[in-house]
Amino acid sequence: MGFVIAVSQAKGGSSKTTTCVNLAGALKEQGYKVVVADMDKDKPDAIRWSQQGDNHIDFIEELFDDKPMDRIEHLRKQYDFIILDTPPNYMPAAFKAIMLSDFVILPCSPSFLDQNNLTDAIAVPRMSQKPFRILGVKVKKRQRLSEQLVEELNKSGLAFKTMISSRTAILECAFEGKWIGDFDKNSNSHMEFLRLAEELRAFFSAQKSADPQKVNSNTPTRTADERI
Repeated sequence: MGFVIAVSQAKGGSSKTTTCVNLAGALKEQGYKVVVADMDKDKPDAIRWSQQGDNHIDFIEELFDDKPMDRIEHLRKQYDFIILDTPPNYMPAAFKAIMLSDFVILPCSPSFLDQNNLTDAIAVPRMSQKPFRILGVKVKKRQRLSEQLVEELNKSGLAFKTMISSRTAILECAFEGKWIGDFDKNSNSHMEFLRLAEELRAFFSAQKSADPQKVNSNTPTRTADERI
């Protein structure tokens, strides 16, 4: 049975889809069976990304069901990781995604709006008692707002160690219909998403150690030799 990861934020344009697609690609590169389920019926950016370019990404599909639980449970049986690309989290589909997830990722950029909405974004997984981590995105070196964001996230104890930098390659890969590892395998952005995937694996490994009975029913199977 696979793990469900919801990627959520209170507003659009906060790198939710970028995080979903590239994290899925990184996990797939590491030997896992992964799918991105696009739940944003009004703005299905992940689906549009998959349809760009000549070689369409094959690990993205629609999930526009009003009652998605049965579909998600079906996906659990097929994949090691199911990554939910949610609409802004004041919409019902976003609440449903978080309630049905095992873990929540909250992207946050140095922008005022992202940081201002972060308290609201955190409230949803907290109310539903879901484990979550904040992911710093669009981070730039030697930029005051980025430095402030990194400092605050590091102090919070609620953030991933890995942060996703603002780089042209991240923007370009979407136009080519590729995830960053296929677009530029030697890029720093590719390495960042691989590290993010490793952090997620470490989280689930720790959960497995803390509660083996719970995780035994939700342990991903891998084709690669190394397992979580």
